[in-house]
Amino acid sequence: MREKFNMFLGVRGHSGQLFFKKDEQEVLGLHITTRIGAHMKEDGQRYETKDLRSLSGGERSFTTLAFLLALAEVTHNPIRVFDEIDVFQDAANRRASFKTLVKHCSEYLSDKQFIVITPQALPDIEPSESVRIAELEPPQRRMPHANQTVVNKYFNR
Repeated sequence: MREKFNMFLGVRGHSGQLFFKKDEQEVLGLHITTRIGAHMKEDGQRYETKDLRSLSGGERSFTTLAFLLALAEVTHNPIRVFDEIDVFQDAANRRASFKTLVKHCSEYLSDKQFIVITPQALPDIEPSESVRIAELEPPQRRMPHANQTVVNKYFNR
């Protein structure tokens, strides 16, 4: 899983580590550290980030996606759902996230089903044999059932 995590982070020029460690109360916890490509020290080395809260929203979202894809390699769930994984990402991180997700799922996990829910437009993703896209109409505002959305193009793309 560690190697896959690093592989997925490497798409954006990052690296990281996953490890389990006990705290003072002997509670085992997962620890994640990252080295973000753009975070350089004066000597040219990348800063190691142990507190993921110090990353930008896009960096944190991409790190989370890398972790979830690495976890998908060792679990046997036939369906995986990602909800709004790209909300806090800038355009570059969004493209890298979706490119990584589509490539990985198409090549390595073709026997699994991934459902990705996003309120944003998909960056340069085309439907294919392994990718199906369903789009909903924008919600109609100021109408009696304003919370309902009607499916306009359901798998007809």
